[in-house]
Amino acid sequence: MNATVTPGDLDGELIVKVENPAVLGVLQAARWILNIGLYVGMFVVAYCLCTMNAPEGQPQIPLSTTSKCVTIMTVQYFFIFFFLWLCLSLRELGFNQLNFMLNIMTAAKETVMFAPMLAVLILGTRVRALQISLDYGSPQLWVQSCMFYATASLLVQIIMVIVTGVISGKPVSLQPDGKAPETGGSYCIIGFVTTAL
Repeated sequence: MNATVTPGDLDGELIVKVENPAVLGVLQAARWILNIGLYVGMFVVAYCLCTMNAPEGQPQIPLSTTSKCVTIMTVQYFFIFFFLWLCLSLRELGFNQLNFMLNIMTAAKETVMFAPMLAVLILGTRVRALQISLDYGSPQLWVQSCMFYATASLLVQIIMVIVTGVISGKPVSLQPDGKAPETGGSYCIIGFVTTAL
C-alpha cells in the first residue's frame, strides 16, 4: 500500500493520499463510524447524567454544580470539534463553499481547549472538598459561583470568536506581540472576547 502523508493548511492537519481508492474509502468509512460512535456515546452519557433518577423510595438528589459545569464544558468541547470535523469532511468531499468556516472553527478550537483544563480544576476542587469533609461536603458557595462564571465565560468567548469570524469573514487572531491585528472593524467584539477571558 503506497501512501503519502503531507501536512495540511491547518495546525495538526495531515493529508493522506492513497493510490488505491478502495483503501481510502475503507479508511474514511472507519473514521466516520468511529467519530459517530464517539459523539453518540458522549451524548448518551451527558443525557443520562442529566436525567438519571434516584431509586424508588429515595429522595432525588439534584445534579451537583461540578457535574453541571463539567457537562456544559464537555458539550462545548465536542460541539466545536464536531463542526470542525464536519467542515474538514465537507472539504474532502469537494464542498469548498464552507472553507471560511474552517478557519473560524479552528480559532474556536483554540478557545475551547480551556475546557479540559477547567474541568480538571473543577473536579479537583470537588474531590478536595469531599476529602476534607469525609465525603459529605461540597465546595463553598463562592467557589461554586466561580465554577459557573468560568464555564459561562468560556461559552461567551467561544460564541464571540465564532461571531467575530462570521462578521469579519476571518477568525480572531492576535499577533505574536499580543496586539489586535490592524484590520479595522470587529474591535468591539474582540474587546468582548478579551473580557470573557
